[in-house]
Amino acid sequence: MTHTGIVDEIAPDLGVTRWVDASGQALAEYGLARMPGAYKLIFCFQHACPGCHLTGFPTLARLVEAFRGSKLISFAAVQTVFEDFEHNTFEQMLADQRKYALPIVFGHDDGQGREGAGSVLMQRYRNGGTPWFILIDPQGVVVFGGFRLDAERLIANLKKAEAQMASATADP
Repeated sequence: MTHTGIVDEIAPDLGVTRWVDASGQALAEYGLARMPGAYKLIFCFQHACPGCHLTGFPTLARLVEAFRGSKLISFAAVQTVFEDFEHNTFEQMLADQRKYALPIVFGHDDGQGREGAGSVLMQRYRNGGTPWFILIDPQGVVVFGGFRLDAERLIANLKKAEAQMASATADP
């Protein structure tokens, strides 16, 4: 079965209440409305998810690096806990943030601490698990939701969009 979450739907609020900035300091409030950039990419992970560390974080790191300094896209990583609660803690999310040293915001969605409840973000976006990528376009529409994201293809497409936006705002 192919999971796509809520592709082609308007992105709902993330529903995540615990956020930290790129240096690990608590943020009082964060969400889609506070994310800069025309495009928004949310990476959903769990500390205890081998695929998140083998493929998810490396893909995210490649994307973050490709758009370092760009105003086109912003990124957030959210630990969306739906199982293995004793290993997918807020403290482990902070450890993953330090390990990968990505200059982005991290969130923790605790899954209400019980098996099967799923995190609020997962419920709203109908994620199939982790690692899960969500891409939201400038109109606020979810254009991708899935386990595997082709980083090189996305980079090429967004660089093309960035160049078109730059030429459209340049003086004739």
